[in-house]
Amino acid sequence: MLHRVVTLVGVVLALAGCSPWEPTPPSGFVNGTSVHTINVGGRDRTYRLDKPAGLAASALLVVMLHGGFGSAAQAERAYGWDELAASGKFVVAYPDGLNRAWNVNGGGWCGRPAREGVDDVAFISAAVAGIIKNVSVINGPRCRM
Repeated sequence: MLHRVVTLVGVVLALAGCSPWEPTPPSGFVNGTSVHTINVGGRDRTYRLDKPAGLAASALLVVMLHGGFGSAAQAERAYGWDELAASGKFVVAYPDGLNRAWNVNGGGWCGRPAREGVDDVAFISAAVAGIIKNVSVINGPRCRM
């Protein structure tokens, strides 16, 4: 009887060692696309993150802003950055503008974000800080526009 129990435990341990299960990285920053919500200025704001598998110890981060009346999900689907990130081994963040718009001029013509003085710079800065904390991306003055 003891022999059967030891054999059964050995089989279970062997199967567990061969399973495709991998522990989830902290805060849901998984390989592939993940969606994150942060509170900035009293508003819940979201961004999508595409993190390809096999990143170098320090990868580049690209922040892709959607156009007016767009969204993070629409930008991710339409512009091909995930494929570029997979081949170039970098991370892409897609922030969502509030009500599909950004506060680009403060003059009110960009809808609710401009009328309400939404601080999109603070939102994007907080998103980047969270990504840097949880994903192995380069933290420094290597900005390209």
